[in-house]
Amino acid sequence: MEFLAFKQCMEFLIAYGLTIATFISDRHVSIAIHMKTVLSRIVHYFDIWHNARSIGKKMLQLGKEKGCEKIADWVKRISNHLYWCATSYVLHRLF
Repeated sequence: MEFLAFKQCMEFLIAYGLTIATFISDRHVSIAIHMKTVLSRIVHYFDIWHNARSIGKKMLQLGKEKGCEKIADWVKRISNHLYWCATSYVLHRLF
């Protein structure tokens, strides 16, 4: 359902004459494939929140393994650093 709504919305906006240079979405596989194959002229980024959450979950799971307990202590710091890197990149491109 989400992919169909995305596809209809993009088709409507493009048909209306709107020029779309950049699109940011969650990590929906069908949307990513459609952006890469059909709408390849539009730059596609993934939402930082979804990426940070995914990395955090994987690190927490890894931190539960024997000998890797220290990793769990770093999850929040790494998530913050990921946000800082993304924000710095965007601000650098704007100015």
